[in-house]
Amino acid sequence: MKTIHGRLDTIAADLEGLMGQLGLHGDYSMPANRQMGCLVNEPIVYGRDEEREKVIELLGIPHRQSNNENDSVSVSAPTKRRKKENVSVLSIYGIGGVGKTTLAQIVYNDQRVADHFDLKIWICVSDNFDANSLSKEIIDNAGKGYETDRMNLSSLQETLKKLVMAHRFLLILDDVWNEDSGEWQKFYAPLSYGQEGSIILVTTRTLKVASIAGTVDPSSWRVCQFKVGKDDQHKIGELKHMTQLHGRLHIKNLENVESKEDACQAELDNKPYLDELILQWSQRASNSHHDMEVLEGLQPHQNLKQLEIIQYGGPTSPVGYDLKH
Repeated sequence: MKTIHGRLDTIAADLEGLMGQLGLHGDYSMPANRQMGCLVNEPIVYGRDEEREKVIELLGIPHRQSNNENDSVSVSAPTKRRKKENVSVLSIYGIGGVGKTTLAQIVYNDQRVADHFDLKIWICVSDNFDANSLSKEIIDNAGKGYETDRMNLSSLQETLKKLVMAHRFLLILDDVWNEDSGEWQKFYAPLSYGQEGSIILVTTRTLKVASIAGTVDPSSWRVCQFKVGKDDQHKIGELKHMTQLHGRLHIKNLENVESKEDACQAELDNKPYLDELILQWSQRASNSHHDMEVLEGLQPHQNLKQLEIIQYGGPTSPVGYDLKH
């Protein structure tokens, strides 16, 4: 058993490191100099099969049933897309650290996606949402030999329009923060001429961007795991406004929650669609009085179907709780 737990800890550490590379922080500010490419950094990414299949299905590719009934969803794609002429826009929206970019990378590199689209382009946007520079980058990445250095916006848009008219394309815009709908429309105009079935897939951490870029169905938001970080990274208060979370929520590293008041910021009692909640401390960092106060601040809604508490170090066992050590 110790060997098995050791292997699981290694896998968990690898995944945590992978998520850390997303560069997303708890204060909802833009990460500095964040550049993520289309390649997955790890040769194997665990537990993303169901999510991948959902997104691939929304891309218009025939769905392949998952063989694992226990697959869980970290961030699920919306159940409907915003259709704009021949081009649909799909947003993957979620709080920091749940792996939006990793999911997009897995989808982008799936062979079925490569077979379905005859042009794939990945752009890491971050704070660089400018119609000129984005249009130039898309044209350059398409590798069709266009010289864009001396093109103005009008020339870039005409060239981009000509390019997409000849292709069913998949364009992934990773880590988008721009909330200016006017800039979005200016950027999107030439892309709307893409062949039928073309997709723009956006990953974002803000609901406003998701609403502008593509229709979001709140009933599809699912987070299987949230790790509370130290200092200002991944504060538990990031869960506050996620009132439409469905399914199961697993909160780990609760020893990093600073106080009962800090725990209350998650507002777990205001998430009526959650069915299952798992609260977990790190055994090595357990503190009885601190754990008790934090637990008091993490009261869920009364209709929760299952509540599990792991490695809780409080002085007494909460009545009706399923405790595991």
